[in-house]
Amino acid sequence: MEKKIDALIYAYRYNSAITDYEDDPYYAEDAAHFRKMAIKKLKKIDDPHIRKEVKKIIKETDHILRKEQKNIIRILSGLSDMDKKELKYLERI
Repeated sequence: MEKKIDALIYAYRYNSAITDYEDDPYYAEDAAHFRKMAIKKLKKIDDPHIRKEVKKIIKETDHILRKEQKNIIRILSGLSDMDKKELKYLERI
């Protein structure tokens, strides 16, 4: 049960970090971490309904990221705390 909740929480955090990047760019810094953790927790889930929900959230958020990629990367690259490896990870998505 806890793994299901963790996967959903990370997926929703990833979604909110990408969709609200203009309001809170420091929260958007953690988007790459949230995505990696959602995928990691997804592998441990057996319930097909929860798996489908998490995959749907990640796919929709990836689509938003691709549309807004230039703006997100521009804002996040201006922050000094942003890790270059995480920035490259978001660019590759």
